[in-house]
Amino acid sequence: MTKHDETDLWRAPSLTLDELSRHQHTEPVADLAELAAIIWELDEELDAFLVDLHEPRGRGPV
Repeated sequence: MTKHDETDLWRAPSLTLDELSRHQHTEPVADLAELAAIIWELDEELDAFLVDLHEPRGRGPV
C-alpha cells in the first residue's frame, strides 16, 4: 500500500451499518443458534482449557 492509498483511507466517508452491510453483501443473523459451535465434547476438555487459560495469569484452576 502506498502512502497515497493510506491517506485516502482516512479521507473516505464513514458508512452507516446499513451501507456497510449492503457493500459486504451480508444478511442479519435470524437465529443465534447458527452462531453456536460445539467446541468441547467433554466437560474434561473444557476444564483443561480453563486451567491452561488461568495458570499463566498466576491463578489456579477455577
